[in-house]
Amino acid sequence: MKNIIYAVYHELKWEARSKEVLLALQQIGKVTIITIDDIPEECKNEHTKVIICKSISKLPGSRYLKFMYHIFDEMKKQRPDCLLLHDMPLPIKYMRKHYPKTKLLYDQSELVIDRKAKNIKQYIFTLFDKVEKSSIKHLDLYIAACKERADIAIPYFEIAKEKVVVFDNMHKITDFCSIEDGDAKYGHLFPENTFNIVYGGGIRYDRGTYELTAAMKQLGPSYRLIIAGNPWGGEQAFRDYLKREGISNVDFIGFIARNEWGYLIKKCHASVVFFLQNTVNNKYCASGKMYESLFLHKPILCSSNPPLYNLCKEFECGVASDDLVGAIKDLKTNYQKYVDGAVHFDKATDYESRISTLANQIKNHIG
Repeated sequence: MKNIIYAVYHELKWEARSKEVLLALQQIGKVTIITIDDIPEECKNEHTKVIICKSISKLPGSRYLKFMYHIFDEMKKQRPDCLLLHDMPLPIKYMRKHYPKTKLLYDQSELVIDRKAKNIKQYIFTLFDKVEKSSIKHLDLYIAACKERADIAIPYFEIAKEKVVVFDNMHKITDFCSIEDGDAKYGHLFPENTFNIVYGGGIRYDRGTYELTAAMKQLGPSYRLIIAGNPWGGEQAFRDYLKREGISNVDFIGFIARNEWGYLIKKCHASVVFFLQNTVNNKYCASGKMYESLFLHKPILCSSNPPLYNLCKEFECGVASDDLVGAIKDLKTNYQKYVDGAVHFDKATDYESRISTLANQIKNHIG
């Protein structure tokens, strides 16, 4: 069995893709995961060691320093066959120099290559970006979150094409609340004879919430939008906006459990995936939300970002357009065509083999 260290600075219970990467690594060998919270129960086994990094003081960045310490400490102790870093460029050059036999892998879920420094914190992150740009070419394997990002990363980071693989940020909902419980809690949000759309992006100006709401005002009462997710401190302002504009066909229900979100998707006609195109990371988005709907055979309404547009075009499973009013009308008018496209996507996608495919790709690169 290979000896692997996996360093990821977020909670796997909220990040399905990072959890799936761990599951792939577990197919290859013994894994030491360095992270900031305990891993999900389904990821625990006798061959997986978990190191949880806690803040060592109240000083900003102390937990991050502890995280970095554990990476270097475990590398020194184990001299593993493989080190996989998640959005963590700082150790790459050092590890390449001091541990030349260890294969270095990098999983980049956020492609931030055009950051603008507006404050000291952002300036520090631009320094990280520069380190990342100069380091990635030294990797043995680079894992991109979608094809469009891979195509950008290859020339930007000057990394060989054969060292790049794509692991799409796919989510599939498999647990649902009962129909009875869902109807009792949310059934009133789905009146008959309305075209119902759900959106899980919460309330933020940069997530399209207000653009969608303005579109619903134009469309009128035969259309309905249900918004779930984090209000980001903007709930009262949003409710004031609805009242001021006389918008009665939009509901905000706040953060909900994943099994309830699955109920909403099953109950609706379509769901929304929306990203601004103000940065490379946003423009070439790698959203798991669109897959949640498509696997449940529900079409998607999308902004015109290239990954979203390309998917809609390939499978005819939704509409990607900046004209939200026209797109929603198109969805309703040609609804069965887009449902058939969602079904086509589901049948054409081997979701269950994704993790084993990634495991085999990693095996091929680490020997």
